[in-house]
Amino acid sequence: MLLAGIFGGVYLLLNKGEAQPDPTPNPSPTIDDVIGSGTYTVGTDIPAGRYHVEPNGYYGSISISVEDDYLFSGYKSFYRPIYIELRDGDEFSLESAKAYPFDERPTPNGAELEGSYLIGEDLPAGTYVVISTDPNWEYVDISLSSDMRWTIDSELTYYPFGLKYAVVEVEDGDYLHIDEGTGYAIADAPAPDINVDGAYRVGPDVEPGYYRVLPIDNSVETTVIVSATSRGWEQLFNEYAYDQLYVDLHEGDYVVLMNAQLTDAENEGSYDLADFSGMLEVGRDIAPGEYQVAANSTYFSAQIMNSLRDPWDVEYLWVDNYGYVTLNEGQYLNVSQGAVVPIDQAQPQTDFANTMLKVGFDIEPGSYRLIPEDTFANYQIYADSTLAFDSLVDWEYTDVETEVMLKEGQYILLEEMRLE
Repeated sequence: MLLAGIFGGVYLLLNKGEAQPDPTPNPSPTIDDVIGSGTYTVGTDIPAGRYHVEPNGYYGSISISVEDDYLFSGYKSFYRPIYIELRDGDEFSLESAKAYPFDERPTPNGAELEGSYLIGEDLPAGTYVVISTDPNWEYVDISLSSDMRWTIDSELTYYPFGLKYAVVEVEDGDYLHIDEGTGYAIADAPAPDINVDGAYRVGPDVEPGYYRVLPIDNSVETTVIVSATSRGWEQLFNEYAYDQLYVDLHEGDYVVLMNAQLTDAENEGSYDLADFSGMLEVGRDIAPGEYQVAANSTYFSAQIMNSLRDPWDVEYLWVDNYGYVTLNEGQYLNVSQGAVVPIDQAQPQTDFANTMLKVGFDIEPGSYRLIPEDTFANYQIYADSTLAFDSLVDWEYTDVETEVMLKEGQYILLEEMRLE
């Protein structure tokens, strides 16, 4: 043993300064095995194909772009592993993450769903519920896509930020990613509580019907989004308010409720029309007729809605100061935040800039100069205050002074203009 120690010491002295091999070598992974953080051209630096991507620490991010296609952009920051598909010519960036060949990915959990799933391969098609279960992260974060390119075009539906409960319907070929929250098959999911901010099915989760929607917390906006299906971007209704909304839910609808309490529409509402945010049903909350609306905030809009299930059957008014609307039985007036005053109680205006004026009430009939205050200045002249397109008499965008002749009973809407 002593001789062995001596010869060993001599060997070390003779080889001092030379790099010695690791007694248990661990070869570094090649580019075929793992891709580290960096920017790559697909087809040149790394092969095209599908990859399993994991964050290095708390979270990672990826971006995919296509040369000479400025409209294409795929991006995702993520906490849990995701799937991606890269094609020849893509510019691919990977930050705080590593990518593995797709066939080396671990088997996804099939009971409590977290992370990425190819529907039909990792998870059967069907209905699932994703619930917020992490006390450190209050909301769910879900993506449902037609592919793994992470573009807006590939998204199959829209989940607003802030949901704590979401019903998800998936089909073979879909790509589902649950970045926050835990998913369950519908049969294993807890019973829904529709006072929790979430996305629900009308029929199984929410009773069909006509509702007055009130806030649960008066300091937070109420949001209601209604779609005919859980898949796709087409919406029948998408409104928010601080005081109240109305909604008409049909069997089979898919509804997002946030800070929303569904109440009987027949119950009398409680609100202040001097400072109101939300929807008023004509014939129930206010009488048919003409009203002056006044902005109580820096941004003000009013809508005359003819239907709760057709977002195109509506007349819009955007104004900085005052406006006028004429309402018929069964319509809805939707205001962002402002005062709603019957015309017989309204006061004539004295400031004639960035507002809507009634000829014969605010100003006398006659000839007036319109002076632009911005390059996007414009005016619109209406025959009445229904705001319907067929009541529009004249309109023009202009950056020079313009003279107009106004008649009794007409209305002029000024945007970035003043009248003298």
